Amino acid sequence: MQFFRAPVARLVTEMRNHSAFMLLACAAEMFCAAGAAAEEFSRSHTSAWHLSIVDGGKPRGAAGTKSEATLLPISSTTKLEALSESDRASWSLQLGMVRPPHAFQTYFGPTAGTPIAGDFNGDGYDELGMFVDGRWYVDLNGNNTWDRDDLWASFGNRGDVPVVGDWNQDGKDDFGIVTRSGVSLRAAASTEPGFAHPLNTNRNVSKNLGVPRTEIEPALLRTSSGGEQRAAVRHVFEFGAANSIPVVGDWTGTGVSSIGTFQDGCWKLDLDGDGRWTTADAMIDLGQPGDLPIVGDFNRDGRDDLGIYRRGTWHIDTTGDRRLGNDDLILQLGDADDTPVVGDWDGDGRAQIGVVHRTANGS
Repeated sequence: MQFFRAPVARLVTEMRNHSAFMLLACAAEMFCAAGAAAEEFSRSHTSAWHLSIVDGGKPRGAAGTKSEATLLPISSTTKLEALSESDRASWSLQLGMVRPPHAFQTYFGPTAGTPIAGDFNGDGYDELGMFVDGRWYVDLNGNNTWDRDDLWASFGNRGDVPVVGDWNQDGKDDFGIVTRSGVSLRAAASTEPGFAHPLNTNRNVSKNLGVPRTEIEPALLRTSSGGEQRAAVRHVFEFGAANSIPVVGDWTGTGVSSIGTFQDGCWKLDLDGDGRWTTADAMIDLGQPGDLPIVGDFNRDGRDDLGIYRRGTWHIDTTGDRRLGNDDLILQLGDADDTPVVGDWDGDGRAQIGVVHRTANGS
């Protein structure tokens, strides 16, 4: 029996470790549930989502649905002067899924801005952009230079959080902002039917025609003719705690982006696209306090995957089970002071990682 003592001891240890892991997992789920209950109890501290549908060009493989405003390259020199050549943020973008990643270095946007990325013109490549106190600067032509072929828009205010997603399934990304909810906004949010999502039972109800201008201004777009067009706010949601981090992704592989939040490792995903937290949605424990959420289709299955950025280390759930395990992807890119960004930089249909450094380099 002496021969079996060591294996049995190891088995007991593994069982104890497994039990401890299960206890931690249960504790994390209870923490997420408690946070959700507290959020529902305190409705005065929720996040307000304002989503605007804009037309940034012909989408891939389809004629597309025309929106009330078309994004065209800018021609106003006054908007070009808004970006300083000596204060450009440094981007490191991974090309391909390799270890260690091959990082392509480029510069775009002011260092004080919030990095954004999205396929705004439907060409299959995600464009770089910066959000600065309600102003959007998007490198629409993809040459990593702020010039006359790019997009300028005004939507939101200082302190708002920019979000990007395909709200109407036309193959192109649209704008959105997340801000603190107001009393007059609740009426619009309470009657909001949500996205035209296959799982949304309200999808055939007419959408909101915009909220009052006193709440949020429609998106102001600078066009190639030098004129201005506006795109009204088409969706208004109240979703998530005000101190949570907004996330956007195609959670179900339907081609429609839906909203969600991340807070201290707890994810809340609006699976059915109705813009409300219901029993049809998902609460997921993935990450820990201090992590930053990342979202993208890293395995090219049509459904966005979840991951976290932890001081330069990327943990990505490429297996799609919405847990982090041994079969998932771990990459190194960036450091604690960098901001993670995700996009399809090479047009292969797979999300890649990137970081924006908080140092200026205008050369």
